Amino acid sequence: MTENTWHQAYLSLLETLRTAQQERDRRMDFVRADDGSQELGWVIFERGRMLDAVNKLRDQSNAAPVDLDDVVRAETSACGHSDYTSKFAIRCADLVLA
Repeated sequence: MTENTWHQAYLSLLETLRTAQQERDRRMDFVRADDGSQELGWVIFERGRMLDAVNKLRDQSNAAPVDLDDVVRAETSACGHSDYTSKFAIRCADLVLA
């Protein structure tokens, strides 16, 4: 994957995340995650959207899909940053490349 391709993946993932974030106010309830824990609905929703987007991009390169744990690690590493949205999208673009 070229730098330009990575940047295109990043921009696509950033748009996916920003679009998903527009639904946060409608997903403020706690829900049960796949692992049985309780999590805010918007967190689960955004992770799911990013997982789908990452795997769609990986599929275009005939790469094997990543799993939710990979996206959770990407999201967790972005937590606490003032530029959380950008960091999460960057980490997910890195997953596309991996």
